[in-house]
Amino acid sequence: MRGWRCGVVVSARDEANMIGECLKSLRDQIANLFLVVVDDGSVDGTDEVASKHADIVVINRMERESIA
Repeated sequence: MRGWRCGVVVSARDEANMIGECLKSLRDQIANLFLVVVDDGSVDGTDEVASKHADIVVINRMERESIA
C-alpha cells in the first residue's frame, strides 16, 4: 500500500521576513507534506528563504502591467 502525501501551495510576494516561519510551521503540523511556494516577483529574497523549506519554488519574474 502506498503512503499518502499532502500537497500545499503557498503564494508569496516580498515575504522574506515571515515565509520561513510559515513554512516551518506547515512542516511541523502536516506529515508527508509536499510543499510548493510560488514567489510572485519578490525583491526581498523570499525565494532564497523559501528554498530552504519548500520542495519546489516557482519564481514569477514577469513585468506587471497596469490595470488602468
